[in-house]
Amino acid sequence: MTTNAGAGSIKALKLIEKMTYCADPMSLTEISALLGVARSTAYSLVEALMSMGYLIKTTNKKYVISSRVYELGNAYKNRYPIIRLFQNYNFDFLKGIADSLKLTVLADSTRAVILYIYSPRNDLTQFPLGYAFPLNTSACGKLLLCYATDEVKEAFLSGFPRESRTPNTITTREAYEKEMALVRERGYAIDNEEFRLNQVCLAVPVIISRTTNEMGAISVSGERDKMLENQEIILDNLKIMSEILSQ
Repeated sequence: MTTNAGAGSIKALKLIEKMTYCADPMSLTEISALLGVARSTAYSLVEALMSMGYLIKTTNKKYVISSRVYELGNAYKNRYPIIRLFQNYNFDFLKGIADSLKLTVLADSTRAVILYIYSPRNDLTQFPLGYAFPLNTSACGKLLLCYATDEVKEAFLSGFPRESRTPNTITTREAYEKEMALVRERGYAIDNEEFRLNQVCLAVPVIISRTTNEMGAISVSGERDKMLENQEIILDNLKIMSEILSQ
């Protein structure tokens, strides 16, 4: 049974999540409607979150999320020493071949989140840090699920059938389980125009923390023809990176 205090905590976390993704300030009435609670309850939650530094009251008596959320996210990212290694790595092998390289980890049983991203063209507008994308449409997702707990795998697989983004998107549980078996056999994953047409992504596993035994995925994305033509070069470099960074 959920206690009143527990229910309040859940509501507060839900509000933080919603407001983090909302660019516009919200009034108390809007917050009350969002959470499905009385204005008095919404007021108490807002006051508590303001006292902890998560919300700020604007001059027009509306509320916005504070930079506290960014601070926590940045602290989470920087707890991994591997991030510093990525920042000093030479990615020359990507030039003329790929659009971006990413380090991702599981966000939950449906999404992966970007911890680090590099673009040879310095174009990070499509996939900024913290961007989360569906597991079923990405090479990273396939790879991360292979190393996930049985509970996470089942939670993900029980969500099929899923909607497709392209004609190549895997939409059935049976097809996805076959794909995961291939990933385990090959040691790498491929997204062959499953997230976006004319885009291919290759991913390999990497140990991001030996302390917690967390696994991540290093992936490279780019135009289909260039990626497939240079697939062997990309995978060789990614595997070398993984060995170096996993030590």
